[in-house]
Amino acid sequence: AKADKEHTVKTNGIVFGVPVNYNDSCKRVMLEATVKAKLYKNLKEAEEAVDFLDEPIAVALDYGLNLNSDKNVFVFDFGGGTLDLAIVRLVKSDDEKGRHEVIGKHRITLGGEQYTELFFKKAFIPKYGRMNLIQAFGYDHTLSVDELWERLGNDSLGVQFIDALDK
Repeated sequence: AKADKEHTVKTNGIVFGVPVNYNDSCKRVMLEATVKAKLYKNLKEAEEAVDFLDEPIAVALDYGLNLNSDKNVFVFDFGGGTLDLAIVRLVKSDDEKGRHEVIGKHRITLGGEQYTELFFKKAFIPKYGRMNLIQAFGYDHTLSVDELWERLGNDSLGVQFIDALDK
């Protein structure tokens, strides 16, 4: 937790910043890790002391530590193939309870295979051509770009090709 001269953030234990929609099984693994690291005696103690805070909300709260007036903030947390979004109403107040309100939060997956597929369809195919790739793999010349992508994903050489695109 962060503190400065004017504000103190109180917590009764560890606060983990986690991606939006971080599920309970992932949180359980984190709690078990705190016990294995001997930060807590057992899982029950860890559950009582550890808090999980969505990363974009944590950013908004950090921003809100030195407010001069109430504000709505929209946080974009983009990286690692995801976009986490949060809209938070920050209230200038010395009252620690009910101080801020999370108006909304959402996670969008933008990485991994989805990104590679988008690159394939929007950049690779326009530059190198669908027919050139179809000929190189010996596929049916009538395949659409979508069908070609699906076929590559079901063929061992195609999977190697997709992996190379991903890299």
